[in-house]
Amino acid sequence: MVFVSYSSKDTDVVNKYLKAFRDNGIDYWFGPDEIEPSEFYCDEITGALRTCEIVVSFCSKSAMKSIHVMKELDIALKFKKSIIPVFLEEVTLTDPFLYLYSGCQRVILYSKKGVSKKAELNKLTERLKSGSDMFEIPIGYNSGRSFEIMKGSYCYNIERMHENDILRNMIPNTAFVTGFDRTATLISSSDGGVLKSMLPWLKDTYGVSLQDFQCLIDEAIEREGLVRDADGLFECGAIVPVVIENRNNDSKFLPINLYMVMNSVNLKPGENEDDELLGADSREIILKVFNRIAMDYNKSSQKDDAIKNIFLPAIGTRKLYFPYEIITTEIINAFLFAVKKDFAPFNVFFSVQKEDMERCGTTTASIYRYISSALNLSNKQ
Repeated sequence: MVFVSYSSKDTDVVNKYLKAFRDNGIDYWFGPDEIEPSEFYCDEITGALRTCEIVVSFCSKSAMKSIHVMKELDIALKFKKSIIPVFLEEVTLTDPFLYLYSGCQRVILYSKKGVSKKAELNKLTERLKSGSDMFEIPIGYNSGRSFEIMKGSYCYNIERMHENDILRNMIPNTAFVTGFDRTATLISSSDGGVLKSMLPWLKDTYGVSLQDFQCLIDEAIEREGLVRDADGLFECGAIVPVVIENRNNDSKFLPINLYMVMNSVNLKPGENEDDELLGADSREIILKVFNRIAMDYNKSSQKDDAIKNIFLPAIGTRKLYFPYEIITTEIINAFLFAVKKDFAPFNVFFSVQKEDMERCGTTTASIYRYISSALNLSNKQ
């Protein structure tokens, strides 16, 4: 969702550009359309800023004199939102706006030599349609908790955490969760899901081969004291923590804590994949993962070094046969319960991938809106 910040004196001209947003299917929040007369506008504005992806700041002489615009941009910075300044006229920025717009890519929508308003508007709409690759939804006030949505593949998002100075510092305290087969063999698990792309990535980036990885898993299973059943399978939702060290001697990539969750079984010939959920359902899987992180954190004597954050794809069932929206709901519910009880995890990184969305008949935009709405509602409670 895009938050529209503007001066009320510019309402008419801003409305003309919002038509371009609508024509391009851009989901936006515009105060006059959203706030009912009986509602407390401060709560509504703060909630929208908290859960938006991007803030479009329509800049004019009137906007720079507006205390409301200044407050909105100040809150947007505190919530770490991307700001796009859109200039409605030529202005000399005051010192506060020089600071607020620092490092922001600007859009010019007034007549200026060498500038095409049409091209600038197209640039703006294309930027808004693509959305933010990462955006954070803070939970509560000064709680130190957040729900971060990361667009792209699982491995790509791990790499981006390494490239971001703030997120990089959180890697040692983060559990990177992925599902695999209840036989605990990577060969059986690698025909679909996150592991299909993760195994070659680990080999190339960390120098960890499939055989190396399997040995680490076998050692962790023994360390955890996990036991197979009569069919040679481990319990649904059993968690195997594995630390992946970088064997390429590349300091760019820190060791990562993988929490391997056994949540699927390969089909036998003739079995119908639609007859039943394979393995545990999403709620059971997700609750086990969240409970394990809370338990590990509570047991740790060195809290600064403990696992206290979680990095998740849409885990729950093999190849996402279970509806994506339901998996997302369970992740949100588990996190909000942890917030209410003051348990770990303290931050959630949710990795969403376009291919997963398409396979489930949904879009990243709809998932973003759903998560934003749910977390915004929780922040009001």
